[in-house]
Amino acid sequence: MDYYHNKVCLIAGAASGTGAGLVQSLAERKARVVVTDIDQEPAVRLADQLNGQGHRAHGRGLDVRFSQDSQDAVGLTRSKYGRLDLLVNNAGVGSAGELRDVEVSDRKKVIDVNLCGGIRGVHACLPVMVRQGFGQIVKISSACGLVPRPGMIPYATSKPGVVGLSNSLRVEAEDLGIRVNVVCPFNIATPVYKTTVYKNLDYEGVLAATPLPAMSIERCVRRILKRVRRNWEEICNWAGITVHPYADFEWWCYRFFPPVATSLLRRWRRMFRKFRTEKRTREPKENCHVA
Repeated sequence: MDYYHNKVCLIAGAASGTGAGLVQSLAERKARVVVTDIDQEPAVRLADQLNGQGHRAHGRGLDVRFSQDSQDAVGLTRSKYGRLDLLVNNAGVGSAGELRDVEVSDRKKVIDVNLCGGIRGVHACLPVMVRQGFGQIVKISSACGLVPRPGMIPYATSKPGVVGLSNSLRVEAEDLGIRVNVVCPFNIATPVYKTTVYKNLDYEGVLAATPLPAMSIERCVRRILKRVRRNWEEICNWAGITVHPYADFEWWCYRFFPPVATSLLRRWRRMFRKFRTEKRTREPKENCHVA
């Protein structure tokens, strides 16, 4: 039987991109899925579409900046399905631009959504999973959670926090029957770049110069679900799951070959510096579905 068969899954940031791909794949594996997003309408629409295909899904709004929203989403999941087997926190926002150009309010928002939003989700679901004696928490971080990223400092500040949270919680919760994984993707073909705040940047130039072709959502989702099922970190003794070869390469260089890693980081710095402009800012609509 498939590992995900009949599991009750709550996905945050699930209306598009990797989140929507995970929802679709989990539903096809006969999981019961609660689809949540700051944009309630597409979340409900996706759930209705899945129900129309004979799957079991429920859609609702969820803004991870508010603890009560996370509590309500977990409460709804329990009342509807009786338990919570899997929480996936895919909610996030992006930020690009040199630190000297980024407003304090933008930095605060990135931290509040990407890091504090994940903490709120854990606080909401952990008591439920402890009482059950089982459960799995999957946090979507980024390759920026493993290595520095000049030109994206607020984002690259928030994502290592997600990795640290997950690594610490994995050990803290393992004897309670709870698994914890953190996924660190790189350059996935999602709306992330369209929903990123670009400060004083020629964003078309940045996108065109981003190295390596993007990995498809489908391939990314397959890798995530396979490694989450295998509890991959038991093999490599840490909670992180990279899904892109370049993320693996960067991490190994950063850990074991620092001069090579520094050279790679300088290339990122040169790219962002090349496309830095004065007073050109791209502000996306309010969103929390980045990865």
